[in-house]
Amino acid sequence: MCDRPGSVSAGRGAGDVAASGAVEGRGRFQTATPTAARLATKRKRPDRSPGARRWMRLPFRGGRATSFLQKRHGDRQDEDAGTYFPSVKRNPGRYLQPCSDSVKAWLHGMKNTGKVLLLITSSHSDYCRLVCEHILGKDFEELFDVIITNALKPGFFSLVPQQRPFRTLVNDVEESEGLPSLDKPGWYSQGNWPHLHELLKSMTGKAEPKVVYFGDSMRSDMFPASRYGKWETVMIVEELEGEGVPGSGKAKTRDKRAEPLEKRGKFEEQGMKTPSAASEQWGSYFTDMQRCGGGEEEIPNLTWCSQSIHTYSTMAIPSVESIADLPLDYKFPRFSPDKPCTTGYYPRPPDSLLKRGGQIARTRNDVWNYWISTLAERSARENRKMPRCRF
Repeated sequence: MCDRPGSVSAGRGAGDVAASGAVEGRGRFQTATPTAARLATKRKRPDRSPGARRWMRLPFRGGRATSFLQKRHGDRQDEDAGTYFPSVKRNPGRYLQPCSDSVKAWLHGMKNTGKVLLLITSSHSDYCRLVCEHILGKDFEELFDVIITNALKPGFFSLVPQQRPFRTLVNDVEESEGLPSLDKPGWYSQGNWPHLHELLKSMTGKAEPKVVYFGDSMRSDMFPASRYGKWETVMIVEELEGEGVPGSGKAKTRDKRAEPLEKRGKFEEQGMKTPSAASEQWGSYFTDMQRCGGGEEEIPNLTWCSQSIHTYSTMAIPSVESIADLPLDYKFPRFSPDKPCTTGYYPRPPDSLLKRGGQIARTRNDVWNYWISTLAERSARENRKMPRCRF
């Protein structure tokens, strides 16, 4: 989201440019490829090590492993290969949930107030078009000033223009020659942050346009956009809904009543918890208990995921719907190292953080310091109770 010259910036949690990287995101339609399967595709020669031989004997080595390796290959949709892309193309409504009217109005509102809207996705253009037409409507291209597909994040943010130039598209096919610069808005493929930054400077008339970037991946969205692009980042964390934070519950309830049984997700049909529900086995996504002193005492601690959210995100929300009805100049609380760890979540922090209060240890050093101070306090109490010896 970028302000064009003369328009008004949108509050503390917003800025000049609104960018989204969630088309391929974890929300409604992404599945994760197992690490073993991903690594297997990169080997040039057969690995005969004992570990590799054990992996080759695993029961999922056949059709399941093949489907893992094929399902997200960039050219699979055009080829109609595998099962994932053909299934989505045949019946997108079974896998994709349309955006609510409030989200569409929110996007139109930013567009009408002069914001520059960007869509940045690592999905290929044909898949991006399929998804966006279903969730936003056939006219989704009119919402965005710049659309970048096959962005290959996080490299989009970290690589220089010579390594990853922008390319134009003709009938969803990339031109072989890379562009020397990005001169005008439009639909592009691949690309890099420096050239996009120059285009935004030209479009907004500002030397340093402010960008607010929405995404749901720490690896592909939050960390690189914050570290390399210096953008304000808003992380969409569905796990918040599993800890008492209201998200898009109203829309989901309405959709469940309207949809026939065969269109409902497998989790609902089988009476299972939704993926955003807190795990009874693993516990909270945000906090963990760390044992100290040989297991005698447990200290509440932020998980790696939670610590990363606080470090590389400006704020965190359960869904875009949770902020779509707010005015564009609404001022959001932001994460800050000098503020409580509960600050930065909207509309409120998860239950696990609220229950722990101010006793959360943010880092390993905090855990160590907490344990040292606890030992000192315990020692002081014991010394007060013990009678003094007189010689």
